[in-house]
Amino acid sequence: MAQTSKALRPQGGDQVPAQLQIRRRVIYMDEPQFHSPTKELAQHHDLAPPSKLSATKGWEVKSRVDSLHKGGRIDDAEKAACDRWLKDWEMGVAGVVQPGLSERVDNDNLRCAMDGRIDALSRLRRVRDEIGLLNESLIEMCVARDMSWVEIGRRIGTTNKPALERGVAAITKLSDAYSRIDSKKNA
Repeated sequence: MAQTSKALRPQGGDQVPAQLQIRRRVIYMDEPQFHSPTKELAQHHDLAPPSKLSATKGWEVKSRVDSLHKGGRIDDAEKAACDRWLKDWEMGVAGVVQPGLSERVDNDNLRCAMDGRIDALSRLRRVRDEIGLLNESLIEMCVARDMSWVEIGRRIGTTNKPALERGVAAITKLSDAYSRIDSKKNA
């Protein structure tokens, strides 16, 4: 399996269960064995080469959300909502911690990581209350697990085209939910 960023590496050498592995990752150029992707990785993923202007210095695996955005099926606000949701999902559900916290473990870092995880889970719960469990499941399959539309369709009992339409509708509801949550917070 390709090397993932330090932010996505589990702490203490523990392996992330297969059902929680995150498919969006960056292969860093400063690691000599990863100057270019392997044939297998390039065959199974849509890869973007490193850019001199990019904050990351590695090959990026493009996700399903990136494809929807590039194809014009979702707009910038919907993509931002997906990124926001994914950040909370990675922290709250998958247990990914911020870079730097795993370098030195003490009570303050542990408390900070646990508080961050609890906050992320509470934000996810507010979103689920707004959009419903089915839409949250569709978003998890599309955004966090980056499943194919055929696989999503199989899981919800339909074909790939209706699964795509339902996924886009769920992403739209996610964006609307974040707008409502933010307006309640600012009111």
